[in-house]
Amino acid sequence: MARAVALADLLVLPSWEEKKKKGRRLAAEFQEKGKLLVLGEDMLMLVFGGEEKEGIGVGWRRLISSFDPFFFLLFFRFFIPKSIFQLFEKDGLHGCSLTLPPNAAFQKIVGPRTCSSNLAKQLVGLDACKKKLHELGALSDRLLPFYKDSQETKFAGSNESTTGHSRNSTDYFHCVFEGTTKRKELHGMERVRALHGTWAHEPDGITLNAYRIHFVCDQGKDSYSDFVMLLDSSLDDDIASEEIKLYLTPNKIVTSVISSCGKIDLIAEEIEKSKLFQEFFFNGMFGRLFTGSKGSGLKREFLFGEQKMPWSSSKMYLLLPLEPSSGVTDTGRRIDWMVINESISVVEYLKKIYSVDDEPGNATTCSPVACETCVNSQFIKLANNALPVRCLKDSVVFSIHDGRIYSVLDVINDVSSDDPFDQIHAPKLTQPLLLLKQSHNPDNLLSRSRFKGDSSGEKTAEKEQVHARMPPELLVHINVSTDILKSFYLLPSIMHRLESLMLACQLRDEIAFHQIQIPISLILEAITTERCCESFSLERLEPLGYSLLKYALSCYLFLKYPTKHEGNLTACRSQAIRNSTLHRLGTSRCLQGYIRDNAFDPLLWLAPGQISIHPLPCVCGVDTYNVPIERKYTTEEVSVVVGVPCDRGHRWMRSKTIADCVEALVGAYYAGGGLSAALSLIKWLGIDITIDKVLVKEAKISASHSIHHLKVNKIELLESELNYIFSSKGLLLEAITHPSYQELGLDFSSKNELGLGYSYQRLEFLGDSVLDLLITRHYFLSHKDVGPGVFSNENFAQIATRNNFDKYLQHGSRILSEKIKEYVTAIANHQCGKDKQMPNGLPKAPKVLADIFESIAGAILIDTNFNLHAVRKIFEPLLSPIITTSQVALCLLKQLKAEDISHDQCTPKRDKEPSISTTTDSLQLTANSRSSGHCCPLKGNSHPKTNCKSTKAKLDSPDLPITVPIRTEKGGPRTALFNLCKIHRCPKPHFKLKEEKFRTPIILNGVQTPNFNLFRAIVTLHIPNSKVITVQGEEKTNKKTAQDSAAREVLLELEKQEICILKEL
Repeated sequence: MARAVALADLLVLPSWEEKKKKGRRLAAEFQEKGKLLVLGEDMLMLVFGGEEKEGIGVGWRRLISSFDPFFFLLFFRFFIPKSIFQLFEKDGLHGCSLTLPPNAAFQKIVGPRTCSSNLAKQLVGLDACKKKLHELGALSDRLLPFYKDSQETKFAGSNESTTGHSRNSTDYFHCVFEGTTKRKELHGMERVRALHGTWAHEPDGITLNAYRIHFVCDQGKDSYSDFVMLLDSSLDDDIASEEIKLYLTPNKIVTSVISSCGKIDLIAEEIEKSKLFQEFFFNGMFGRLFTGSKGSGLKREFLFGEQKMPWSSSKMYLLLPLEPSSGVTDTGRRIDWMVINESISVVEYLKKIYSVDDEPGNATTCSPVACETCVNSQFIKLANNALPVRCLKDSVVFSIHDGRIYSVLDVINDVSSDDPFDQIHAPKLTQPLLLLKQSHNPDNLLSRSRFKGDSSGEKTAEKEQVHARMPPELLVHINVSTDILKSFYLLPSIMHRLESLMLACQLRDEIAFHQIQIPISLILEAITTERCCESFSLERLEPLGYSLLKYALSCYLFLKYPTKHEGNLTACRSQAIRNSTLHRLGTSRCLQGYIRDNAFDPLLWLAPGQISIHPLPCVCGVDTYNVPIERKYTTEEVSVVVGVPCDRGHRWMRSKTIADCVEALVGAYYAGGGLSAALSLIKWLGIDITIDKVLVKEAKISASHSIHHLKVNKIELLESELNYIFSSKGLLLEAITHPSYQELGLDFSSKNELGLGYSYQRLEFLGDSVLDLLITRHYFLSHKDVGPGVFSNENFAQIATRNNFDKYLQHGSRILSEKIKEYVTAIANHQCGKDKQMPNGLPKAPKVLADIFESIAGAILIDTNFNLHAVRKIFEPLLSPIITTSQVALCLLKQLKAEDISHDQCTPKRDKEPSISTTTDSLQLTANSRSSGHCCPLKGNSHPKTNCKSTKAKLDSPDLPITVPIRTEKGGPRTALFNLCKIHRCPKPHFKLKEEKFRTPIILNGVQTPNFNLFRAIVTLHIPNSKVITVQGEEKTNKKTAQDSAAREVLLELEKQEICILKEL
C-alpha cells in the first residue's frame, strides 16, 4: 500500500526534475534492486522486482508496447499512458476488465471471476502479463521485461542458420565479446587465385599473359627500366590499367602504370632462364645467394647448386626486364634476353667459384700479368673481368664475400687494402677500393608518410645512405644497367598493391553482382583497415554502409510488420545490424580472409623463387592455410599482437574488424553501384530484405483511412513549407501527431484495429534512417577528407522551428506546449536566419520537434513509393544550413589532431576562435595567425606549422586556470580528466595498461589481497600548443582503479602547469 501511495505521488509531481529525484528515492527505498532508468530526455521507467536483465535499458522502446503494473512503471514527461480497470459483478462473483493505452501491444482483456474485487484486479493483471505479453515476447518466462525474438520477425541472415553454427551448441564459440574490439580471433588469409599456376614445374613451353609495368618519375633526371609481368591468369580491366604511386625520398614520386601486352609464348629453355634470372636478382638484392660461413662453422653452400628454388603453385609469375624500345611483339622478343643471358653467365661463373673442386684463384679470367697491365692503364680488375675506371661508375656487381648485389658509386683512389678476407681470396693487388650502394632492405613505398613537406614547399632531407667499401678483386661484374636495379627496388611495393587489387577483384567475383561493375578501388578500400597505414581505409565507407543497412532494414520491417510498434521494430533492427550479427554474417562468407589488417612489410614479402631470410614459423598448430572457427582460436589477452602474419598467413584479428568490414563493403557497393547493388550484397551476406510493392500500397491505403482532424488549409500550408504535395494526406497527418493527442478522446479506429496508438512514432523510426543515410551520403561525396558529422536532436529541432513545423504539431499536453513556445521564442529573439549559426545558450530543444522532422521524412518516403532520390531533393534545402558547419569543422579538427605531427611543431596562436566558411560543395577552415596576419587554409594534409618555444601548455579557451571538481570514488579522476578535455577541446587521453601475473596473492602496501594480477596504467595526453604529457599511475589490483590513479597524476601535473585547479568533492 505504501508503494502504491508513493507511486501516485510521483505521478502528480509538477516538476520533471522532482519526478526524477522522487523516483530514485523510491527505487532505493522499496527494494534493493529497484532502479530508475532515464530513457532519453522525456521518459522514465521505475523497475521493481526480479533479477536485473542485461539490456533492459537498451531496448526500452519495446517496453512501450507492454504494461506490467507489478514489475515496472513507465511514464512520459508530456504523456502518461493510462490503463483502466473496470470492476463488474455477476452471479455474486467479482470480475475485472483491463484496458491498456492505445499504444500498447493489445487493447483489452477480461480476467476470471472470483470472490474478491482486489483479487479480480490482480488476476486480470496476471493474465495480461502471462497470456498476452508473454506470448507476444514482451515478457520472459519469469514475467520480467525481456525481448524474445519471434520467429516471424527473423529473416534470413539474422540468425545462426546462415553461419552453420548453433548458438546453443557448446562447441560454438559465440559469447558476449563476439564482434567487439576486446576479442581477438585467429584467421588465415585468402590465396590470390589469379597468381595460381603450375607451368614452372612442367617441361613444355607455355603461353602467358603479359602486363607491362612502366615507370614515370616526377623528377625527369631519374630513369627506370620497364618490366613485364607474366602469369597464367588474365587480369581484370581495372587492374590492367592501374596506376600506382610510389613515394620515394626526398619528395620524389614514381608512378607505375600497368598495361596489358597480350600474350607471350615461352619455350622450356626460356622459362628456365627467366626463373634463374628472377631467383638471382631477388635473392641477391633482398637476401643472400649462399648459406653458411667459416665464422658460423657451417659449410658454405651456393643457392644455385643442387637444390631447387621454391616455386609454389599458389604464387607463380615472372618479372622480366624489357628492352628500351617501345612496344611488345607477339613473339615476345621485347623481353631483354641479352640482360637475362648476361645474368645467367654470372650465375654459371659463381657456380665455379663456390665449387669445391675449383680453387678460387683459378676462377679469374685475367692473368696476373694482364691484371698489372689493367692497373697501369687505368683499368680495374674485378673477379671476372677488367673494366676501365670510367666504366665502373653506375655498374652492377656481385660481392663474393657476402653474396649480395651492389651498384658502384665511385672509385676511392686514396684508399687500398691488402688485408686478407676470411672467405674467398683474390690475387693480392694494390687496387683502390670501390664505394658501393646497397639496396638490400626494400621499403614500403606505398605509404605517403615517406613523402613529407610543409606548406612552404621545403624539401625533406634525404635519409642517410649506408655505403659499403670493398676491394674490386672480390666483386663480380654483372653487365646490366643500374636502371634495372632501381626498378627491382620498386617491385615489392608494386606487387603488394597488385596482389591486394587481385584479392579485391576475387571478392567481387564471389559476390557476383553483374548489373554494374563496382570499382575495384572501392572494394579494396572496404577491406583495408587503418592498421595498413595506407592513404585509404574502410573508415570512410563504414558509416555509409551502416546507414544503408539501417535504412534498408527499417524499410523492410516497417512494411513487413505493420502491427508492430516502433519499439519492437527498433529492437529487431538493432539485433540485425549489431556487431555480433554482422560478424557471423562476415565469417559465414569467409570475409576474414580478405581483410588487410597489417601494414606492408617488404622484409617479409617474397617473390616466386625467393628464399626468406626473416622466417616467421607458424606456432598456432594449424596445418592448413585457413583457420577453423573454433573457440580455442580466440583470446582476450592484451599481450597478443594483432595483424602480424606467420609464414602460413595466420594472423590475429580483432573481432570487431570483421563487422566493420561488412559495413564498409555495403558502403562500397552503395557508393559504386547505388541502392540495387547494396541490396544485392546484403542478400549475398544472408539478409533478404526485398521490398514488396504491394506492401507499399497497403501502407498508403492504411494511412488514407485516418480521419483528418487537422483542417485542410493547415495541411496545405505545411505542404507549402515542404514544397511537396502528398498524395496520401493521412501520412502527413500521422507524421505530426504526438502520442499525447490520444488523451483528447478522438476516434482513431483505423489504427486501434491494428493494436497501435495513432502517433508519429513508426514514421519517426523510418524517417530517422532516411535522414541518417542522406546526411552520411552527403559527407561521403562532398567531404572526402573527413568522416560523417554527428547530428543531434538539437539540429533537427532547429530546422523544424525554422520551417514552422511546430505550428502544425497535434498534441494534448499543456507542458509540452509551453516548452515548445519557450524554445521557439528564444530562437526568434536571437533572429537566427537560415544562413547563420545557432547561438549558444539556447534552452534545450523539446525532442518532439526533432521527432516530427524525422517522421515527416518517413511520410514523404512512403508517399513517393520509397523514392530516395525524391526525398533527398526535398530535404536538401532544409538540411543545407547545418549540413556543412561545425560538424564538419569538428571532424577536420579530429583528423588534424590524429595526424603524425612532431611535438616540436604545432599550430600558431590565434587571436580568435577558428572561423568556418562552408558551402554545399566545399569547406574551408581558416584561422587568423598573429605572426602572419593572414588566413591559412587547413585542407587535407596541409597544416600551418610553427615552432613551440614554450613547454608549458597554453590553450586558446577558456581562461586558465579553471576549477575542476573531482570525486574520490571509483571513476572520479577519469571523469574529471575527460570533462577537462571536453572544455579545452583536447583529444581524449589514451590509457595503456601493463599487467603482471603472480602465482600467489598480491601484497600491496603491506596488505594481502585476494588478487593475483597487478595493473599499472600509463596515460598519454596531448595538450594543444604543448608537448605530450605521459604519466604512469600507481600499481593497483583493478584495471579501473589503475586508470584512476594515472588520471589523478595527469590532473596533478596539469595543476602544476596552472591549467586547472582541483577541487575534491
